[in-house]
Amino acid sequence: LNDYFFEYEYSKKTLMISFPAMEGKSGGIKRYDFSKLSASDFLNQRKELFLKIILSGESGVREELFEYPEREKHWIRFAFQRIYDDEGKTAYIIGKINNIDNEKLELIRLKEQAQKDSLTKIYNAAASRSLISESLDCMEYGEKGAILLIDIDNFKQINDTYGHLAGDETLGKVVDILLSGFRKDDIIGRPGGDEFVV
Repeated sequence: LNDYFFEYEYSKKTLMISFPAMEGKSGGIKRYDFSKLSASDFLNQRKELFLKIILSGESGVREELFEYPEREKHWIRFAFQRIYDDEGKTAYIIGKINNIDNEKLELIRLKEQAQKDSLTKIYNAAASRSLISESLDCMEYGEKGAILLIDIDNFKQINDTYGHLAGDETLGKVVDILLSGFRKDDIIGRPGGDEFVV
């Protein structure tokens, strides 16, 4: 239901795209003549990107972020194959297009889940190290930064006296203070236990 099939004929510079039936609209085939197209016939960015893929001289799979007229952005996957004539020249390119927004969102969710500390939902030790290292590598000559290492004094006493639930609640309150006290793009992590890094 999410697949659009296309065929581009090089000699005629024509593109045919089959549209599936969706949300009460019937499917069908649209034809575009790229030798005569005006900018309004096929949205500029999509036309240019599509032509770039078609004329790249490649076969394979490409994933691109497209902006649509409603200012929405969607991830699109192109899978395409060249068809050659008897002389070895490209005659056609055929392929499939589909929307992969859900797949990309799931990948982002899984990546965030792997980077976050399960209790406090801030960066875990590995993600903190990686992001700090990346940040240091991107610094320009003469640029300054700061790194803070923070721990909670006598945290073991909180756990021993009031129990681990109270200890977890304390860690959560410290995280709230750190998140409200620093910028949104600052790196805030928990290397472990009662230790934090900013």
